[in-house]
Parts: sequence; C-alpha cells; structure tokens
Amino acid sequence: MNIITTINIRSDLLKKILQKKETGNISLNKIVSNLLRNALSWPKNKLKTFISIKYQDKIEDEELYYHRLHISLYEELYEKCLDMRKLYKLSVSFILAKCIEFYLHKLSTTEIKNTDNYHANYLIFTKEEDGIYSFTVLWEISKKINLQKQFL
Repeated sequence: MNIITTINIRSDLLKKILQKKETGNISLNKIVSNLLRNALSWPKNKLKTFISIKYQDKIEDEELYYHRLHISLYEELYEKCLDMRKLYKLSVSFILAKCIEFYLHKLSTTEIKNTDNYHANYLIFTKEEDGIYSFTVLWEISKKINLQKQFL
C-alpha cells in the first residue's frame, strides 16, 4: 500500500528531477523514492538530539520558489522518512533537497526503474524490563539476520 504525502521542493531542484524523469521515462515517485533511500545510509554523526527540526531556508531569490509536490511512497519508506525526520532533525523536504543535490546525478535509469523490487523491510520491536521501555527500529533488514535470537 502506498501513502500519499506532500513535500516542498525548490523550483530549481524540481527542474532537475523533471529532467531525469523525461530523459529516463521514469515516474516522479520512483525518482523521489530512490533519492530518499540514499539518506537511509547517512553516517551516524548526522544524528541529532535535543534540537528542533530544521526546515529549508526561506528563499530570497525572485526566480526561485517552493513548489508543493504530492508524492506517493511505499508505506515502509514513508515510515523510514518519519524516523529520519526524528533522528536527523531535518524535515523530509529538506532531506529530499539534500539527496537531490548529492545523489541525483549518480542515479542510473536502470537503478531507478528497479525500485519496485524492494521488499518491506521495516520492523519495530518493543521491550519492557523493570519499568523501562525500549524500542528497536530495524531498516533494510537482511535475510541472514536471526531476529528471534537478537531482539526477542
């Protein structure tokens, strides 16, 4: 099942995505999904705590503007985006903007077209011990991992 959400994207970045869409005959949702998946592997030093969410800067340039874009994400990617928002303290729109700047030029058309092949790989385990509650969130789960032994 897909979840529809809304992001704000700067007009110059939207043009870059639309160019990739036209040259590769790829859907906008597939490009956005593939870009957001790149953020899942950001290093641990990007994690932030005790600060507010950072949003994209206000545009002072008359030629640039923010475009409201409605996208459809697989439910597991949507949940991961919410986690990234919380962990990186960046809005999902800001995360996407950074991904466009750093990863769009590296994406091949074949790589983007294969985004349908992702399996649902998102789990949350909860545990209560002596009144202390913990949550373990797993992304990009390998089939080799023994979940029962490690998390249950």
